[in-house]
Amino acid sequence: SGETADTLNSLKLIQEHSQALNLGIVNVVGSSLARQVRGGVYTRAGTEIGVAASKTFLNQTLTILLAEIYLADIKGKGFPDRQAFFQDLKNLPQKINATLDNAVVIKKIAEQLVGIDNFMFLGRHLSYPLALEGALKLKEISYKFSYGSALGSLKHGPLALIGKNNAAIIIAFRRDPDLKKSLSNIQEIIARHGRVIIISDIEPRQLPTKVAAVIPLPQLRSLWLAPLIAAPALQLLAYYLAISLGREIDKPRHLAKSVTVI
Repeated sequence: SGETADTLNSLKLIQEHSQALNLGIVNVVGSSLARQVRGGVYTRAGTEIGVAASKTFLNQTLTILLAEIYLADIKGKGFPDRQAFFQDLKNLPQKINATLDNAVVIKKIAEQLVGIDNFMFLGRHLSYPLALEGALKLKEISYKFSYGSALGSLKHGPLALIGKNNAAIIIAFRRDPDLKKSLSNIQEIIARHGRVIIISDIEPRQLPTKVAAVIPLPQLRSLWLAPLIAAPALQLLAYYLAISLGREIDKPRHLAKSVTVI
């Protein structure tokens, strides 16, 4: 929104104590943040009606990714996946629509999770931040307890929570360099009778056979854009679970769209 008090206070602190260049990635044109930074980018995702933002998450993620590629270029580091990345970028709307076309599948899975009390969202590398996004959306609008963690930390705590009233939502991409480790982690959860829902672009025959459900994703040539087609699946899962529970989707309890007080 560009109006969040904590963010604006952080910017003020930086400006008072540093000569660093400050830039904004902001959705709302003319917002407080947009007026106070030295420059930046408007994501122009359109108005976010619900408290649990969805469009802005995708647009900000893509904006940051493009900025990183630009910085790599001007520093002479190059980008080895460039051709595949930009080809995928051109086809991104169709790929996201392909994820949205699975809405019926996602709705059916969500309805089967109504009786689950606790949700773990797990991912590795690029899918770890997605796990945090999925957990955030689910708790915001369904009021179910959920948290995100790195798959590599499975044996440092999360594995102890496996039980009949828990579900593990795992995001895994076929081009992840550590995919074998992720599949091994999934097997560890299944071996302990855990309920596993996988969100993935991996071929079905490569996935463990005893998973509770699979939300398929369209395949891309570049790993870097995979999170952008997985995020809508996570958001739809939270949406349909909240609908099944009769929750208020756009205005969840105790939350405000812009946190303008500290």
